[in-house]
Amino acid sequence: MSKVHRILLGAARIGQAQMLFGNLYEAVVKVPHVFAHHRELAKPGAVLRPGSPTLYFVPAGPVTIAASVAALASGWRDTSRRPWLAASAATTVAVGLVTAYVVPAINQPLFLAAEPPAPQKRDVLLRRWYRLNAIRIAAGAVAWYTAGRAQRVQG
Repeated sequence: MSKVHRILLGAARIGQAQMLFGNLYEAVVKVPHVFAHHRELAKPGAVLRPGSPTLYFVPAGPVTIAASVAALASGWRDTSRRPWLAASAATTVAVGLVTAYVVPAINQPLFLAAEPPAPQKRDVLLRRWYRLNAIRIAAGAVAWYTAGRAQRVQG
């Protein structure tokens, strides 16, 4: 394994762990419920305040996706690692795609719209957020695990 490949895979794995455990943390402590019931915490301008999940997700997401895809590209010729790298990159991209849907379709109306959604609509949005976050957690776990397997393959 080349030094560049090792660095890319390590960077991807760190980012995947952040995605996995960040999404898990948000689900366990019910961050969406807190923001939905205390909208002043999520209002525009407060989104980038200290402690906001936005501060760690926004910069890390694109870097993690890029590192995962670059690790796949740089390790493509190593057929013993290729399946693990492909699974890692695919599930990392999946987390990014789900997030790209969640932010405008759920987070925006739930936390940032000028008027809060009606309680029934809020509950629907919260349930959808938790379901999609479960997918992000599962995909993040697979991404992190498969990147680790790729690191350990003897080749």
